[in-house]
Amino acid sequence: MKKILGVNKNVFYLSLVSLFNDFSNKMIYSVMPAFLVESLNDFLMVIFGGFI
Repeated sequence: MKKILGVNKNVFYLSLVSLFNDFSNKMIYSVMPAFLVESLNDFLMVIFGGFI
């Protein structure tokens, strides 16, 4: 079986996918509070007509 950097090809690709998944998870968690504040603020403006 072919090896990349001394490990099995499947293990290498699985670790690469895990790295990208962890990186995207960190990016989402850093942006989510601002997104929720903006979207909930817009939602409340639509529901209550700007009285809040």
